[in-house]
Amino acid sequence: MSDRLPGDKIYDDLLHPSFEAAGIIASLPIRALRVKLAPYEKWIVSAEKNIPLIAESVSENIAKISLHLKHILLSLPFKEFLIAWIMMN
Repeated sequence: MSDRLPGDKIYDDLLHPSFEAAGIIASLPIRALRVKLAPYEKWIVSAEKNIPLIAESVSENIAKISLHLKHILLSLPFKEFLIAWIMMN
């Protein structure tokens, strides 16, 4: 005696292929959207890789600016140095 119910044959032969085809059709817009967004995903990933490099470059430039600013402030007369120091803080 078979363990299969009478409805199982109908499901296997008719409904399962129909549902499978409907699922493929329903997924087309989502897959198309993913294909359209793929270049932006690559752009975002490359930007995320560059963030630490950009942060390092900015911090180096800030250090250089601070160093130059200290030299400039040391070369000013005391009154001008005091005014500049007050404005910075």
